[in-house]
Amino acid sequence: MKVKRILAAAMATTMILGTSMVAFATEPAVTADIVDNGKGVYSTSVTTDTTFQAPIVKVIVPTATPVYLNPYGIATTIAAVEGVNAAVTNSKAQIVAATYKIQNMSNVPVKIDAAITTTATGAVLLASDATTENLTTKWVKVSASIKGATGVTTTPAAGVTMDLAHKYTGKNDDVRPTLIVPAGTSIAKNADTGAITGTATIAELSFTGSLNSPANVATAWTDTDKLKIVVKYDIYPQVQAAE
Repeated sequence: MKVKRILAAAMATTMILGTSMVAFATEPAVTADIVDNGKGVYSTSVTTDTTFQAPIVKVIVPTATPVYLNPYGIATTIAAVEGVNAAVTNSKAQIVAATYKIQNMSNVPVKIDAAITTTATGAVLLASDATTENLTTKWVKVSASIKGATGVTTTPAAGVTMDLAHKYTGKNDDVRPTLIVPAGTSIAKNADTGAITGTATIAELSFTGSLNSPANVATAWTDTDKLKIVVKYDIYPQVQAAE
């Protein structure tokens, strides 16, 4: 009799444990309400709407980029401007300009598509390196270049150079040169104020060139002999490289 009671107790315990295990296994671990359809099936439906991950795009370009035509070799100084350019001191170059910063405060790389148009006034002839100039004319050759600052690897690595004698309209041989600048570092946008913080990646705009010596020209250089240089920047966000 004792043996039977023990076996009966053991069987009852086994049935209870088995029932408990089955009940636990059917409890779904989700946060939505699970509904019994009356046929032993527990189900729910969850809808997910996707969210567009918009890039943070902010590029700061210099708005004051002085360039001096200096045919008489006068010592010329350009003052430093914080965040824009370092000082140029007593330069006697024929073309005097600082190196101007372009700051990428974006959280993705950006492609800078630059279009430069240049208009000559007075008696100036805007000449290309491919042009044979009349030695008595007041010709000017100027190139603009955009490249990465020291330690910044752009695409192309050497940067791009534009002969200002071209219009860079995007047609035929005047294709607008493009430069891809890496993303800034630790870029973030304040959800309330919209302020963007972080460390910019720097590219640099510079101008170089030459002009005809006053000893060669038929009429003297004057303050009416000028160039008007307009730089138009189109900015395109690029895919961030995988880490």
